[in-house]
Amino acid sequence: MENVKTAATGQSANSNIGRHTYMWILTLQWPTGGGFATSTSYGTAPIPVGTSRKEAYEAIRAEAYRHAGREGATTLFFSLEPDQMV
Repeated sequence: MENVKTAATGQSANSNIGRHTYMWILTLQWPTGGGFATSTSYGTAPIPVGTSRKEAYEAIRAEAYRHAGREGATTLFFSLEPDQMV
């Protein structure tokens, strides 16, 4: 999901001034036939300073929906943490 960097922020991945890079993981689930299917996606996103966690989640979830081909799937897991190890 290389394009998540731009999809999650709406900005070019090269314009990182006033941003911090976060690593995210998102697992979605949806019904199929007699059971369920899941999709786990991950990536990094340069999130602008001042962006709420909710705004970041909604942008990342929208990209994960496109990746999974499933609008409206249920989120089973979401993690958003600073990408830089200290």
